[in-house]
Amino acid sequence: LTAALNAQPAAKAMFQILSAPNRYAVLYRIQDAKRPETRARRIERFVAMLARGETIYAQRKVLSVS
Repeated sequence: LTAALNAQPAAKAMFQILSAPNRYAVLYRIQDAKRPETRARRIERFVAMLARGETIYAQRKVLSVS
């Protein structure tokens, strides 16, 4: 996850301002994967989601992606 976030500065910035419930949801869903392929696919999906400025749950603080 760290390598994927470092490769996407917008995703990394968004991850840093995630609320606790959003951060927990992302991390739990990644670590809950049983197979490495599933974990890699989820990391890819969540990094793309964060790069677009999207979150799992609504939160007040978001990045403006332009």
